[in-house]
Amino acid sequence: MRRNDSAGSAGERVLYREYLISPAGMKEADQNTIEKAGISSAVLMERAALSVADAVSGALEGRRNPAPETVYVFAGRGNNGADGIAAARILAERGIRATVWLTDVPSPESEGAVQQKAAEYYGVPCRKTDEYSIPEGRVPFAVIDALFGTGFHGKPEGRALEAIREINRLRREGALVVSVDIPSGVSGADGSIPGECVRADITVTFSYYKAGHFLYPGRAACGELIRSQIGITDRSLGQKPGIFTYLASSGVPGRIRTDLQLPERNPAGHKGSFGKVLLAAGDFGMCGAAVLSARACCRAGAGMVRVFTPESNRIIIQQSVPEALISTFPDEEAWEDGIPLLCAGSLESALSWCDTIAVGPGLGRGKRAVYTVRHLLEYAAACGDRLKGMVIDADALRIISADEDLYRLLKMAGAKLSVILTPHLAECAALLHVNTDELAEDKMKRLRLIRDFCSEYHVTLAAKDAATMVASCESDEVYLNTTGNDGLAGAGSGDVLTGIISGLTAQGMGGSAAAAAGVFLHGLSADIAVLTTGRRSLTASDVIDHLQDALFEVSSGKM
Repeated sequence: MRRNDSAGSAGERVLYREYLISPAGMKEADQNTIEKAGISSAVLMERAALSVADAVSGALEGRRNPAPETVYVFAGRGNNGADGIAAARILAERGIRATVWLTDVPSPESEGAVQQKAAEYYGVPCRKTDEYSIPEGRVPFAVIDALFGTGFHGKPEGRALEAIREINRLRREGALVVSVDIPSGVSGADGSIPGECVRADITVTFSYYKAGHFLYPGRAACGELIRSQIGITDRSLGQKPGIFTYLASSGVPGRIRTDLQLPERNPAGHKGSFGKVLLAAGDFGMCGAAVLSARACCRAGAGMVRVFTPESNRIIIQQSVPEALISTFPDEEAWEDGIPLLCAGSLESALSWCDTIAVGPGLGRGKRAVYTVRHLLEYAAACGDRLKGMVIDADALRIISADEDLYRLLKMAGAKLSVILTPHLAECAALLHVNTDELAEDKMKRLRLIRDFCSEYHVTLAAKDAATMVASCESDEVYLNTTGNDGLAGAGSGDVLTGIISGLTAQGMGGSAAAAAGVFLHGLSADIAVLTTGRRSLTASDVIDHLQDALFEVSSGKM
């Protein structure tokens, strides 16, 4: 999904922090702008309609056919419908034939009735969908979907449902579909689609993006996303929104330039200055996970990486990641009182060396892995004040989720240092002791649960998904990631993320900042990589290979 900010000016592209507003928050901001700033609803509506008309006109530019084109507007009875009717009038003034199809007659005193009267004055026919037949075989150049706004919830029914189906039919036959604010049938709150929805080519939204624009499945229905500033600014916000993201755009007036600050690099520093990461990873037959995490950690800027792994992985790791140090233990060894003696000795030595811990990728879930996770948590709980942070992923998360005593140690560790957990959906459900399907379907519930978990255990949690959420005990705000693509849905992708976040943590970033930056950079690297590999052929190694490009773009201000 491409994004474009019509408020931006040509020139330098910057990375900025963007609040994602809820439908209720947007309604409040709209009302505050009208009442406190004195900007009338008619002015705001005209600006919104102009943005929609510009999107349609822009798509017409460069077409060879000089004849006036036809645009259909499907309008509901609310303000969203009024925006669409006003856009039809503006297009008619530009010489573009427009017809409005009403699913319902606007109430006499509504904005829709005002816009309908104005449109008809300018020669735009407004017809009810149940009283006139939409011509079959005649496909307009464009269709404007103005049935519902971001505040809609539930399943479309009746004439609105028929209109959605008609819009999608016209799109299949070649019409360009432009949705006003959000495709009708998609929830602006969480991107859910309880029934049927419009599949848009372009979505024009106003002043603020909504979470539903970036959460799946709604995100896939939006097409190209254009945000137009119509005059509703941060001054009009009531309660500060609790969700934010990072977006790239041409200069955006009034926005924070960037919150995503990478760690400072001391030009007089040495390898110990940039962190020493102990990576406990890679059981027998799972060496690849350790390799990917170690490579990503080095590429993210960590000064030194030591892989703690079975002896059988030594040669592969030395050949694949020559930059890494290795601490190994025999695949078979003696146990005494539940302690693997040689493993324990090697682990103690490695812990005395490191300042950052990462554990989990390819670790396995055998008794030695369980011992390793427990011992690392015990160490963090006791000596966490000498560590910069701890990253927990994959098998280590499953081990914790199966042992209540490890939750106790997790809480103790979280009270001492930055602890970051990076579960995918099933691992997250196991940690939270909830059903995976429930967590997948109800994203707002997922958000509440992970925030509560972070608060209780004093941790940061990156809930990996197509749109990853990062919550933290360090902040009241949740980061929603918008970089990345479906090429990341492959083996090893999570191992790379663990390495990136560990590398950033080792350089001094706090848990919340390191997790958000790591997720952003991971997705951006994938977005850069697919320009040459394509999404279908993307591998975890490709993401590492392009991490340097992502880091350069962020650190140089070119993003």
